[in-house]
Amino acid sequence: MMNISVNRQLERRLLLLVLLVGAWLRFYQLADTEFNVDQMYPVWQALMTLQKGEFPIIGQGTSVLFANPALTGYLYAPFL
Repeated sequence: MMNISVNRQLERRLLLLVLLVGAWLRFYQLADTEFNVDQMYPVWQALMTLQKGEFPIIGQGTSVLFANPALTGYLYAPFL
């Protein structure tokens, strides 16, 4: 019984440690993060869906000839 309690405390502390390290890595040097066409394209696609009623079938093109799916633009639309 005591061993289970100790294991849970250890799991919680490890989870908290992982979350804190992850948060630190995410926000460390946040000003250096780039914002370019890779991030803007799904937002533009969502705006076109909302403003013009265009529902694209494919998303942003890639360098390997296969376009990304349009799902990201659809997921952004409710938040614009």
